Amino acid sequence: MTGWDPHGPTDGSEAVPPLFDPPRRQSAGSGTPVHGDTKRGKAPAEDPLPPPRPPIDGPPIQPPVREPSIPETLPVEPMQPSEWFTAPLEEAGPDWWRAVLRWGAILLLAFLAIVLILAWSAIQMTGEETGQRIIQRSLLPITEIDDVLDREYAALVTEARRNPDPATTMFVPSYPIRIPITAQALATMSQEELRAFLLGESTKRMYEQGVSAFQRETTSFSGGLLGARGVLRLTVGQITRDSHQIAQILGGLLLAATAVLVGAVMLLSDGFRRIRNVGFAIAIGTAPMTLAVVGARFALRSAGDDAADPFNAALFAIAGDVMWIPIRNFIIFAMLGLLVFGLGIVLDLWREHIERTSWQPAQREGRQRGSL
Repeated sequence: MTGWDPHGPTDGSEAVPPLFDPPRRQSAGSGTPVHGDTKRGKAPAEDPLPPPRPPIDGPPIQPPVREPSIPETLPVEPMQPSEWFTAPLEEAGPDWWRAVLRWGAILLLAFLAIVLILAWSAIQMTGEETGQRIIQRSLLPITEIDDVLDREYAALVTEARRNPDPATTMFVPSYPIRIPITAQALATMSQEELRAFLLGESTKRMYEQGVSAFQRETTSFSGGLLGARGVLRLTVGQITRDSHQIAQILGGLLLAATAVLVGAVMLLSDGFRRIRNVGFAIAIGTAPMTLAVVGARFALRSAGDDAADPFNAALFAIAGDVMWIPIRNFIIFAMLGLLVFGLGIVLDLWREHIERTSWQPAQREGRQRGSL
């Protein structure tokens, strides 16, 4: 067989292409293709191979389509410790106004956290139980009750026993708060019982009326507005039931404003950085204030120990003890802020780790497809 008819045989049998179709060349002069050079014994010159023939019954063979490779994206770089405080500005990118709003919300939230803690401390200090305990302790140096009773107790009891009428009301003359007591009850009281009775009634009256409960000024309670006695009068005199109600209303408003700012910070942040930014705001507001309040307490206690005047020593001691309430609250909020801040950093690093590990297999798969 010297060739293969692409139109198939004429007898109806199936056309089978030859297994080998040797190259052909034209013989000199005749134009007839021959398969060799018999005269010289040389291999015949090869003709150019024909182009590939399409199949008989079917569409032409198409070359394989190369699938596009997955575009390579850069992995998420891990956050450096120096970026933990500058990330709020870097998150926005070209939207600088959003970064400015976020930083403004963070700083305002830090300020509101301080004011909220102070309001919460005021609510606790002006509460009935805690407030009356602070007032009663401050009444000891203000009223000079021990010196007053040492001078006047014997005369009062003697007068009450001479006329033990239940309808007769008596007062301690030198005591700055006029506390009524019946002659019958006073006749049977010891000095310690009378002292406890006067302190208890004075505490309740001062909690209800403030400094207006004082009818006269003693030597200790007098003094200028900027003096130690004036400071104690202004501070302890503000521990009243009305002040407690005002502090509760103010605390509620501050709590609502703080909740709005927390939502604003989370809205202006992305991903787990919402948690981190809220904790960061609380931490930068409360942590420095904690150190400041602790330093103020130690300064007050040190001033009380060095004071030569017993009244000043008592004043500084009371102020130092009262300062423990805001110190405790600031410590609680500072630890809470640092905990939330650390949790946000851990979750953000975990998210970046997940993105890096999921990016590497996709990159390798894209390179394998691109090499097909």
